[in-house]
Amino acid sequence: MLALKYILMLAGLALFGSAAALMAYDVYLAAQLHVLLRQQVRRTASVGVARIPPCAPAASAESAKSAEGAGASSRRAA
Repeated sequence: MLALKYILMLAGLALFGSAAALMAYDVYLAAQLHVLLRQQVRRTASVGVARIPPCAPAASAESAKSAEGAGASSRRAA
């Protein structure tokens, strides 16, 4: 029983150690991402690239209905 106790304690310590290592690695990756994004902002600012405009708005409901009607009539003709 004493051996089992120490084996389980070592396993618990190993799990805590691996959790700490994963957290440290996550912080490292977040720092690297921050550095890369900061470099990208500096490059685009120095080149003078304009921001990409947002996508065009989706089609209105009336044009969607007319498109559905045209599709339905072409299916009936076939």
